[in-house]
Amino acid sequence: MAPMGAGPRRRWSLNLGVPAEALFFVGNQLIATSPGGTIGVWNAVTKHWQVQDVVPITSYDAAGTFLLLGCSNGSI
Repeated sequence: MAPMGAGPRRRWSLNLGVPAEALFFVGNQLIATSPGGTIGVWNAVTKHWQVQDVVPITSYDAAGTFLLLGCSNGSI
């Protein structure tokens, strides 16, 4: 994560490391997913970016503040 500009408004570049397939908000978090199983989460409150590799994702849904991921091995 690196600031892209100076001034009253700052822009940030978040690197997932692979192409993102979907971007969506769950509560105060921005979620980026890739079909290969990489997930990135940006917490807007703590301003923390975390990337994690999981089993390849085949489906996803948000239920309130919960993120549900369906994986290629049948796990949720």
